[in-house]
Amino acid sequence: MHRLIYTSKSLIGSNLAELDVIVRQASRLNEAAGLTGMLWADEDRFVQVLEGDHDIVARTVRRIRADPRHEDMEMLCDRSVVQRMFGTWSMVRSNQEPEGTASTAFLVGLVRG
Repeated sequence: MHRLIYTSKSLIGSNLAELDVIVRQASRLNEAAGLTGMLWADEDRFVQVLEGDHDIVARTVRRIRADPRHEDMEMLCDRSVVQRMFGTWSMVRSNQEPEGTASTAFLVGLVRG
């Protein structure tokens, strides 16, 4: 099991409709690939966690790097783990689910810490 956390500069600003598109696409692709994770975003930054098979995470990150909706991707965590932190979420936007509160605090702490 592999966990990767990255941050990047958002190029969509406060466009919540575009953010919802990102989450829907990621959820569909991640579920098919067996990945779990979470996306946190504000007007300036994205922070995303991806968990799953090492090779699948690596392929997914290559696809994400090429996405024109963000730039300046920086890896915060890239390591093997024993278990998933984000359960069965194929992708969730941090403020959509009650369970996201603790995870959002964790991600924001990583970015601002």
